[in-house]
Amino acid sequence: MNKIIKFTVPFVAFLSLAACSTTTPEPEPKIDQGQSLQQGLSDEAPYQPPAPSNEDVFYAYVSSNFPGITRTQALNLGNAICTSLGQGSSLLEIGAVGVNSGFTPEQSGQIVGASIGALCPEYKYLVDQLS
Repeated sequence: MNKIIKFTVPFVAFLSLAACSTTTPEPEPKIDQGQSLQQGLSDEAPYQPPAPSNEDVFYAYVSSNFPGITRTQALNLGNAICTSLGQGSSLLEIGAVGVNSGFTPEQSGQIVGASIGALCPEYKYLVDQLS
């Protein structure tokens, strides 16, 4: 009889707890033969890495066209161009500073254009006026 009580008490306790549960188990998700496991288990959009910052885009362009330039140098140059435009300098004046600093006219134009495109797009109208 002692063995029956030892078995019965835990079993009755288990049944009592199971009877208290108010939730019903959810059925397993069903996946069609042609559907991938990813689609069957998640309705979320796939992970998208964050977009690069404007500074990242600017540096990637400048460093690919001007090997050896550091990120700090490139960003200082680009920000100086934006500051000069904000103070009223023309594109030709800024381009001349670039040429006087050792850049070719084409290189100076590339840096000014990249600066405007990535770091200070509010001055894009100045480039549009050249067309």
